[in-house]
Amino acid sequence: KRLGTLVAIGIISGIVLALFLKIIELITANQVYYLLFDTSYIPILNELYPIWLIEVTFHFTTCVISIIALYYLLRYIQLEKSIITYVFVIGIGSGLLYFLTLLSEKTPHITDIAAWIYWIVGHALFSLTAGYLIRKWVE
Repeated sequence: KRLGTLVAIGIISGIVLALFLKIIELITANQVYYLLFDTSYIPILNELYPIWLIEVTFHFTTCVISIIALYYLLRYIQLEKSIITYVFVIGIGSGLLYFLTLLSEKTPHITDIAAWIYWIVGHALFSLTAGYLIRKWVE
């Protein structure tokens, strides 16, 4: 039951992140949304079709696995209900993941500070959503 709940939390949090970045793209035309789904630099995945399905599956699989892994790591040190810990860990991780822009020509340039800020804010929303839902839904 707990695993199913964590899967749902990963999906919901992933939707929040994707919606935020899509809204940013619609308002600003910044391509940071594409970075969320880009698989052009991943061998094997970049050869599969339909590409949109591979990209969406990749995004949500990453969201679910990161929430499950982080929950159990934090549970080990009894911080699994600490929302700020999710924000901190995911914030650092997502800040580093932004550098994946170096591997693709379709994503924002590495020096695009606005895109990096949108990316960080989106992942803060992701982690806040996940931490809140874990606190409320996971026993």
